[in-house]
Amino acid sequence: MLDRNAMAQLEGLREELEAQNEHVDATVKGTQHRYGFAVTDDGREVFIPPDEMLKVLPGDKVAICIRPATPVKGKQDKPGRTVAEIERLIESGLNEFVGHIVQKGKATFVVPDLAGLSRWLFIPPHARNGVAPGDLVSCALLRHPIKDGKPSAKILKRLGDDTTPGVENSYCAARAGLPEHWSEKSAQPLIEAASQCKPLEDPARLDLTALPFVSIDAARTVDIDDALHAEVTPSGWQLSVAVADPTAYLANLDSLPNLLAERGTSVYFHGEVIPMLPEAVSQGLCALAEDTPRPALVCQMQVSESGGIERFEFHKAIIRSHAKLAYSAVDRYVTGNSDDLIAHANPLEALVQVYRTLRERRENYELVMEERREYRWMLGEDKQIAEIDSYEKLSSQHLVEECMIAANKCAAKFLSDAGAP
Repeated sequence: MLDRNAMAQLEGLREELEAQNEHVDATVKGTQHRYGFAVTDDGREVFIPPDEMLKVLPGDKVAICIRPATPVKGKQDKPGRTVAEIERLIESGLNEFVGHIVQKGKATFVVPDLAGLSRWLFIPPHARNGVAPGDLVSCALLRHPIKDGKPSAKILKRLGDDTTPGVENSYCAARAGLPEHWSEKSAQPLIEAASQCKPLEDPARLDLTALPFVSIDAARTVDIDDALHAEVTPSGWQLSVAVADPTAYLANLDSLPNLLAERGTSVYFHGEVIPMLPEAVSQGLCALAEDTPRPALVCQMQVSESGGIERFEFHKAIIRSHAKLAYSAVDRYVTGNSDDLIAHANPLEALVQVYRTLRERRENYELVMEERREYRWMLGEDKQIAEIDSYEKLSSQHLVEECMIAANKCAAKFLSDAGAP
């Protein structure tokens, strides 16, 4: 047996070795190999050997011990090399994810579609939800590997397989963590809150219903979200760009900040869209429909004869679109191939003039994207590409684009002047 002096010496040696180690918090960074790295708060990347990497998953926040690496027999080691040992899990970085199902013997696994994670996760029988090999699925972590290196997952939803029409859209949406389509239940609170608001009776809104705004969009568009007006002035033109204002109906909704964080915009896929708002709100209440008073946010700009924006103002307003015009019809009018829209000649002529002036100025002094043919995928009943259609962008589309660019420049200056981040 060791005497007290020997025990004290060993204890002192242990404390001396321990003093060489560093204990810090770090975030796990995975690789496509069995090893990984621990990224400390000060930016250092410390090697995590394969046996330690079994205990964690990419994105995990962990407490680690940084110690000198054990020399490998027969290999020349780099002086000062360190490794990370996992001490405890602080917070898991993995919650929901997507992947595909594989079978190995009687065991079922999901192969996660995650950068830096190359291991399969076991799915216990009670958590399989009827999936089969080859299925694309949405999953959640069921058991973390911190204790024994054996993680497991549960199936949240079967998205389909390679033969499911449109599975590419649903898989990409789930992979990006996008919200699902509005259901009747999820949409009801918004619809009820919006129906109780009366923005058209708000005296603080500027009444611009007398201005002959027009909307220019695809013929089948129903959720019209912008309208334009222009008129000639002694120094050039006054250009007004109106955008639909859903906050007029939802500003008092307690959950609005969370809603904006989750659904900041509509998401467009080929042949499908995940709308930002329920149709009853976006189309029924907010769309700038023809001959219907609507709340809108309006940017009014004074454009000089040289195409410069001399001044601008933003207004919370009420407008009334005097006409819903299609891109194709406006293009024929702009190019002089039709007089069908002669009833709207005054606002259209002014819009065409200000468009050409703004465009010329941008071409001379600013950045203009090179003109190229546009392409769109035509999908069949199976939601796969049946053909690819090419087309040239219409002059009417350029007109709307130029007006929106001008309004966006004003919005950027407004926010910059206000010191907004």
